[in-house]
Amino acid sequence: MNLVILMAVVAALALCVCVARLVRGRQLSAGLMVDTEWLEEVSVQRYLPMLLLLSEDLQAPCAPAGLDPAYAARLRARRCRMVRQHLRLMRADFRRLCGALELVLLQAQEDRPDLASGLLQRQITFAYRMTKVEFRLILYRWGIGHVPLAGLLRIFGGVRMELDTLMAAVRSQPSVLAARC
Repeated sequence: MNLVILMAVVAALALCVCVARLVRGRQLSAGLMVDTEWLEEVSVQRYLPMLLLLSEDLQAPCAPAGLDPAYAARLRARRCRMVRQHLRLMRADFRRLCGALELVLLQAQEDRPDLASGLLQRQITFAYRMTKVEFRLILYRWGIGHVPLAGLLRIFGGVRMELDTLMAAVRSQPSVLAARC
């Protein structure tokens, strides 16, 4: 019985953290500027080095022979710091992408509630997965388990592709472009 209550409390706290991050992210994204240079630079490729930083080469069964456990722990800690820096940048880029997507949706000639609700769903999923990654990063720091980054990168790439698709549609509509210029 106590285990069920504990799990329910943990799940509720995780949900509260995700909602708080989503609300905070929406507030912060309002002040972020998006320009064409930044849009050309931002992609999932920017964050692929995180996968290499968290490779399994330091785990006990696969560790190189003679690797000092204290050195491996320091190396994992250093890698975790670098991954956290990448995650901060990814979170800021994701907010900017979402803000740009919201702007394009607002300027579109036809209303697209399906895209708006899909964007909100992706933001919630991104916040949940970011929280999960940060928790798993704490465990990885101590040599326990791995960090699931693929889902986070997939959501980021999906929002980026959706923005590209909508930008191409907006560019093809002369009336929208004329109104913006």
